[in-house]
This record gives sequence, C-alpha cells and structure tokens, in this order.
Amino acid sequence: MAHSTHTMVFFGADKQRQDFDTRITHSSPHTTSHIIAKGVMKDKARSAFNGVTDIKPGAVQSDGRQKEQTLMLSDDARADAVPSLLINENDVFAAHSASTGPIDKVALFYLMARGLSEKEAIRLFVHGFLAPVVDAIPSDLLRNAVWDSVERKLDQ
Repeated sequence: MAHSTHTMVFFGADKQRQDFDTRITHSSPHTTSHIIAKGVMKDKARSAFNGVTDIKPGAVQSDGRQKEQTLMLSDDARADAVPSLLINENDVFAAHSASTGPIDKVALFYLMARGLSEKEAIRLFVHGFLAPVVDAIPSDLLRNAVWDSVERKLDQ
C-alpha cells in the first residue's frame, strides 16, 4: 500500500503569474493520493492549477482526491483550475473539487464591527483560510517562512 500527498500553498500579488502542474499515477492496488492546494490572489496576479490523478488498470481499490481553493482579494486577479481524473479501473474512488471566491462580505463586516480595521480583518481572514494547509507543515522553519511570506504579500 502506497500513499502520496501533494500540499501546495501559494499567494500571488502585483502582476505575478503562477502555474502549478501536478500528476499522481496509481499503478498498484490499494494506493491513495491527495492533492491539496490553497492560495490567495490579489492585484492583477494570475494562477493556473493543473492536477492529474491517473488510475491505471489493475490499481483496484485506489483512492485519488484533489482539492484546490483560491481566495480572491481583487476583482482583477484570476485563478484557473483544471483538475483531471483519468480512471482506467472500476473498483476505485476518485474525486476532485475546485473553488474560487472573494472574502465573504458579511464575515468582513463582522470582523470590522468588532474593532478591526479592514486591513486587519482581511489579514485575519487570509490567515484563517490558509491555516489548515500551512499549519500542517511539519517543519517549524518552513512553516514560519511561509507565514512570513504571506505577511510580506499582504503588506505589498
């Protein structure tokens, strides 16, 4: 039994262009894979996520999942996701999802009604959105570097 997890966190700002391609191939029975991508886009940044889960013949009872979520901080930013499942076996589980959307205006209002500035409320919302992925990074050094990068992007 083999397991693979691809975890991505990204943050695009200004006119950055970020392209992500990931492919997982199941060629043996009872294998599992997870592709998890979470990101934030602002200004005129662009991202493209292409994920492929390929389940080969004979890879019975394999489980392949993909999830991509992007938080949009600007109407001028863009995020595209193309999750793909190539399934060549019957007895498997495979799923994908992708979502993109702005900060919930009601949540932002709620945070600001409790005394936070709009900038502070957006920062808190972004941290809450990214935390499930960033906090799962096992290395303190890497996790702190990611949070530092998020802070720099928010301050741009």
